[in-house]
Amino acid sequence: MVNISEVSNISSSIGSSVTSLTGHWNLVLGAIILLVLGFIIIYLLKNLIAHAVVGIIGLLIVKYVLNVAIPINGLTVLVSIFGGLWGVAGLLMAAFLGWL
Repeated sequence: MVNISEVSNISSSIGSSVTSLTGHWNLVLGAIILLVLGFIIIYLLKNLIAHAVVGIIGLLIVKYVLNVAIPINGLTVLVSIFGGLWGVAGLLMAAFLGWL
């Protein structure tokens, strides 16, 4: 069971914490900016990781399943990581045009 006095103590401590921020808008604004930037960075990293995994898998499928002569080196891996499937498609076009 929850004791009413414990709930009262928790709510009063939260209330005193909030009232201590009164007049300190720079702290509140800084916290909001950090939260927004954190969510943006997490969103971008999530997309980058998803594209990287799909790009590497696509590059390996093209290389070993379809037997296309694409060298696996640092440049092709970076293109497939940052470009995802579109990067692998660009590598395929470059291989068919003889640029790789």
